[in-house]
Amino acid sequence: MGHYLGSLLPYTDQITNQPVTPKFAQIYTVDPDMQQRTTRRRGIFSDLCPVALGDIEAMMAEHNPLAQQFLTFGERLRDLRERGGDIVDVRFRLHENRSRPGTYNLPTVSEVGATMIEDGNLDQPRDIILYAKDHRLFRLFETHATYDPLQYPLLLPYGELGWTYTDTYDGDIVRRNKREMSLREHVAYRLYQKRDDESVLHQGGRLFQQYCVDQRAKCEQEQLRWVAAHQSEIRADLYSGLNDSLMNESTTILGEGEALLSEYNRSTRALQHPDQPRQRDIHFLNENGKRVILPSSHSGGPRSMYKSYQDSMTIVREYGKPDAFVIVTCSPTWEEIMEKIPNGQTAQDRPDIVARVWQLKIGAELKDLDEGVLRRVHARIYVVEFQKRGLPHTHILVILAEADKPRTRQIIDKMVSAELPDREKNPQLYETVTTCMIHGPCGAAYPNAVCMKDGKCTKGFPKPLSEVTKGNVAGYPVYRRRRRAAGVVLIHGKEYDNETINQRVVPYNPYLSQKDRTRL
Repeated sequence: MGHYLGSLLPYTDQITNQPVTPKFAQIYTVDPDMQQRTTRRRGIFSDLCPVALGDIEAMMAEHNPLAQQFLTFGERLRDLRERGGDIVDVRFRLHENRSRPGTYNLPTVSEVGATMIEDGNLDQPRDIILYAKDHRLFRLFETHATYDPLQYPLLLPYGELGWTYTDTYDGDIVRRNKREMSLREHVAYRLYQKRDDESVLHQGGRLFQQYCVDQRAKCEQEQLRWVAAHQSEIRADLYSGLNDSLMNESTTILGEGEALLSEYNRSTRALQHPDQPRQRDIHFLNENGKRVILPSSHSGGPRSMYKSYQDSMTIVREYGKPDAFVIVTCSPTWEEIMEKIPNGQTAQDRPDIVARVWQLKIGAELKDLDEGVLRRVHARIYVVEFQKRGLPHTHILVILAEADKPRTRQIIDKMVSAELPDREKNPQLYETVTTCMIHGPCGAAYPNAVCMKDGKCTKGFPKPLSEVTKGNVAGYPVYRRRRRAAGVVLIHGKEYDNETINQRVVPYNPYLSQKDRTRL
């Protein structure tokens, strides 16, 4: 199975008679580790075991009905070599956009990701080509039931079919007065490992990570297709055209003027020969550059972000400015994660488990706040982020009741600490703080540290020592950071000056940090 890239030169669509902008595959899967491995070796397949590959190929040929019908990638390569064809090793590189480092910075950990090219065609299906045993070519879209077993034969070795538009719930189960199963619901079902189920899918390692990312990209494209097909309803019921123009909250669909695939005909979509024109049986985008409005229900879109911003500002107008800024970061060493991950796997191999544990942890964290861990709460606002660091974290703004606002140093010291705890009295808290809450090393001796810019730490470390907490200083309190005894403190193999180590402690709440054993 391969992706159809189309012409490199501009051409005219034979059906719409409109000029077509050349385009390539819309979605690329990126694995930094794979890039490093391919750089270190001569060929991309040089260190694979021929015996293992032969066993896998024989098993597929015997048990996988799709492998019996279509050429495998290995068979295709051998065929190209026999005919003297060129085999091109294409590499995909990501370059950091330094003008907006908070948004377009490169990942800081090794994880599989997807790059979706913003060319205005994300609502269009992917072009995928199959090579049959008799050398005929067939076109397949990612919403076809055979896409998953064809794209991931090692994860679905028996050709288990994936989702398509005709999928329904089994038995008498009816949810929300409908029987059709959405793509998101199907993916959620697949990702949930059943009890005592030795799932090959969940043992795929990096390939399972790619599967998860690919399914999320499919869901995103499916949402965009639905939005594009229901523009009249969205415009008529929800939005004002004048405000849309003023706020510039719309996105633009450029390209060929291809028809959107109809809801009716999607369920019967079949393989097509690539030389045959696509079915365009609902309606055409009558003009290039047609505006497509993303509703506020589309998470991550400009309307969704603007609506959340307006809601947050309304809360602040009603209850006042936030009094506490709480950051909760997921830890891969949480017992709840470690005990559910099989031997030989890491948290990185099981994003499904990490996400589920994280959701439960955040729910418990919010419950603690509501029950008065930081005193009485009038309102709170939070957002979950993934920031290309491998694990999620949450920013929470807390607005306290008027009588409980931290206006004195005594109240602040009860809520927040910026010092190393006593190792003898609180060994668990000491371990958490030294593991998660020590900033650095950075400074003049470490100019290449992530936080360094123009010779200074962007986070303001090391912080000044202070015998007592001071109130409002430029809008923020100066936390108590007392000088410790002279000497050296060893923290996870690194030596720090014990006398000034408190200058590098990230502020934390002792109760929550000890309870959750994470950066908080």
